Amino acid sequence: MPTPLPLSSAPNADQTARRLLETWLPVRRAAYFWRPRPLIEVPIDLFKITSAKSPTTTCSVTTADSVSAGVWSHVSGSYNGQSIAVSVNNSWIEAPCDEGPIATTDGTPLNMGAAAGNANPYNGLIDEIRGWAHATPSSFLYSGYGSLYRWNVWSSYNQWQGWFNGNDAALYGGVNPSNWGDNNGIAASMSSTTSVLRTLFTRQGPRLTQDQGNASVVTDEWYSYSSTNSKHVGVLFRVQNTTSNPIDWSACWYKTSYGGWGEKASIALNGTNVWDSGGNNYGGASSPSCHALTIPAARTSTVIFVSGSTPVGGGTRGVTLAFYNNSLTLPTGLRFVDDLDVKGDGWDK
Repeated sequence: MPTPLPLSSAPNADQTARRLLETWLPVRRAAYFWRPRPLIEVPIDLFKITSAKSPTTTCSVTTADSVSAGVWSHVSGSYNGQSIAVSVNNSWIEAPCDEGPIATTDGTPLNMGAAAGNANPYNGLIDEIRGWAHATPSSFLYSGYGSLYRWNVWSSYNQWQGWFNGNDAALYGGVNPSNWGDNNGIAASMSSTTSVLRTLFTRQGPRLTQDQGNASVVTDEWYSYSSTNSKHVGVLFRVQNTTSNPIDWSACWYKTSYGGWGEKASIALNGTNVWDSGGNNYGGASSPSCHALTIPAARTSTVIFVSGSTPVGGGTRGVTLAFYNNSLTLPTGLRFVDDLDVKGDGWDK
């Protein structure tokens, strides 16, 4: 674990709430980050690093990204001896810079909330400021504020009272419970409206990391009064392709389905149906399969896996969703991000 670098000359609460974020890196090579929450207006230049190198070179980079009003965003900045970079929600903007120390003098302040002389005021909140005396990898910074995936498990039908929650699609990812449990609902049928997805995918998986490998999300069995008493498991990934070329992700999973009753297992990539179980009945013990998911270049994509329930057998039904074969270790050029709380509507944002 990096040793936190104490920060001095911190602004007071009033300044913190009203100033533009801007920082100058001192002679120590460091990474500073915080999570601003805009209240009224959203600045275009959210965060800036300026490094004056001795004797002549000046390097600077300013985010062109804006953040959504009323939600938290993760912002970081780093200098590693060769380049300086800033990011918003783990999307990095880098400015090359000749290798060498940054010219500064002892006592140079780290300004937060405004530039020198209170110029360029930032209108928002700043929280959880940390710093290190070395360039901290972005994967470590962002991993503290996210999960590998979002997920949930839900039932659709009550034997005595009918479809749960008024059969309201807005509570189930944009798909009516009656369609999940009885009419071929699939992941590609879900809404691209971010708030609708957040309403369903309320649980968080393991801490965001690149070496998780495998995951058993849900495995369950229950007494079933009828084939309509179903359970469903959904997992949502946000996968960022940092290159200019599409990259295939081989995702291997166990799933369950009851094709005869319209309870499908399925995979969607950016709202497109990549695979579904059709009319097949899959039991959890005998349903492994791998799928090549082509993640588009230079963007962050949404990948959703949904598993239905098994047919009734011995008075019981079961459901499973698990990833194997180190599927959650992504190929070079891909990484998981957790930005469901801040991204706009649409699949590949």
